[in-house]
Amino acid sequence: MARAHLYGLAYSPWTERARWALDHHRIAYDYHEHVPMLGEPLLRLRAKVPAGQRTTVPLFVDEHGARFMDSIAIILRSDEGKTRPLVGDAAALRELAAIIEPALHACRARVTSRILADPAALRESATAAVPSFMAGLAAPVAALGAKFIAKKHGAELGHEAENIDALRKVLAVLRPKVQLDQPPTRETLTATDILIATLLQPVRPVDAAHIALGPAVRRAWNDDALAREFADLVAWRDATYRAAR
Repeated sequence: MARAHLYGLAYSPWTERARWALDHHRIAYDYHEHVPMLGEPLLRLRAKVPAGQRTTVPLFVDEHGARFMDSIAIILRSDEGKTRPLVGDAAALRELAAIIEPALHACRARVTSRILADPAALRESATAAVPSFMAGLAAPVAALGAKFIAKKHGAELGHEAENIDALRKVLAVLRPKVQLDQPPTRETLTATDILIATLLQPVRPVDAAHIALGPAVRRAWNDDALAREFADLVAWRDATYRAAR
């Protein structure tokens, strides 16, 4: 039987959703890191989408060759045939994803702006595409890649306060949806938990054992004020990762 493949961006909350679900169900796959801008032609070839249709990651190609280019679709695919699925109500999960999406979109713009303003972060970002000794030379390419992602997804750069406020409002809505004093275990984990936990990445990045970031890129993702305001959610997220990831 053919091997499944997942294409994504390791730092991306959308990719982390997909990886978490696949790993939770112990689905075997090969992971491939996508290189923004430079990797677009190859991604389009792998996705087999019609001309003019946008391609995004995560992209999951299962062992039968079926393609899933959306983190929620990948989670649902991972549930197929499982006795204890992560998703209880697919429509409700998509509604939750729709609530979260504007916050993630704002975070993409915020993080991209911060990386573009920090030469060290650009250098670290460049190492994803080239050997580390060439990262300094490739930093301009990394900057182009960051701008490409922002343009591709319609992210407006330079509106930090508005982007942080968008995330704050969504976090306030989501806080009552989790049991702060009882984080999920592997046996009780749900897709809702995964979506909320991964949204905390642009508040305070999860431990490097789960998502490796260089120190400068980690600073770009981190927001101390939000982390203090939602310290209970961050603690819940960290406990969830320890118990269920």
